[in-house]
Amino acid sequence: MSPSPVSYRLAALPALVDPWLQEVNPLWSLTEVRARIVAIREEAEDFRTFVLAPNRHWPGHRAGQFVPVAAVVDGVRTERCYSISSAPTRDRHTFEISVRRVREPRDGILSTYLHTQARVGDVLRLGRPAGDFVLPDDFAGKLLLVSGGSGITPILSIARDLAARNRLRDVVFVHAARSEAALPQAIRRELEALPFAGVHFLVGPLTPERLAEIVPDRHTYSRVYLCGPAPMMERFVGDVGGTPTGVLVTERFQAPRESAASLRGEGEVTPVKVAVGRGRVVAVATTPSLLEALEAAGERPRYGCRQGICNSCRCEKRSGIVEDLRTGKRSGPYAEEIRLCTSRAVSDLELNLGDAR
Repeated sequence: MSPSPVSYRLAALPALVDPWLQEVNPLWSLTEVRARIVAIREEAEDFRTFVLAPNRHWPGHRAGQFVPVAAVVDGVRTERCYSISSAPTRDRHTFEISVRRVREPRDGILSTYLHTQARVGDVLRLGRPAGDFVLPDDFAGKLLLVSGGSGITPILSIARDLAARNRLRDVVFVHAARSEAALPQAIRRELEALPFAGVHFLVGPLTPERLAEIVPDRHTYSRVYLCGPAPMMERFVGDVGGTPTGVLVTERFQAPRESAASLRGEGEVTPVKVAVGRGRVVAVATTPSLLEALEAAGERPRYGCRQGICNSCRCEKRSGIVEDLRTGKRSGPYAEEIRLCTSRAVSDLELNLGDAR
């Protein structure tokens, strides 16, 4: 059954009303989550915490989750996903994201904007919190929290949540930074004052062997949460001898090297036609990811991590065949949801891109 004209009018209402509401108060929206920056803290070199006061649409978060953040930079809406670094609170009045500045031109647009242009009082657009890097509600065993670089953000949220619930007795926290300047000293003082079983802040690469020296009983922990730069993650996940025998839970801000290489695509380059809506059809190559191919064709689909970690570029494939760049598996020709950054076109496609940037 087709949607009624009334349904169409209701669906279009936010787009019509929100611009008027924003003129009165930038936080106001019929449906969109927005938040005002109420404080900014310098944590370390190229590392800032933003305290955000959201509007009434904010649903709250679980410790360890991330949130899509969007802002208009040089006239273009830019979106990235950032881990929430604060513990969940009942009142939901504020929460925090801690952002490392990325200096690569393509991937660092939003983080550079937040570090150099964002000010207290500015309003950011948000998605809803998501992610599975969370503790089970009934978890009660020994816990090892390990982070490197900006990977401290979701780990910090979990640690702060456990502290608020007086559950630190069997928890060890280990963090490694690339240099002394990159160590978040205020966070370090905060955690060292809490009753953890152990707190360790290190400078330099964290390897399985170094972790074994710091936490010699690591094999007795029932869960290990690990988040950090791709090389660190690869060392731990790939080294069975250095990986604790309990449940290992990981969160990646970057795809593994072999997956990142596959996202560039190899092999076929024959162009195909992609219908992207509004009567528009573009020709794209089959070599790169669909996200890169569409961007090269002048389209501006939504995206977040660009590496298959978040779901910001998820869209509906109405017809045609795509290949998953990570697994090589090809889809059927039927309608299904895909992620543009981890798919490449194999045949002509029809896509529903939704709201472009």
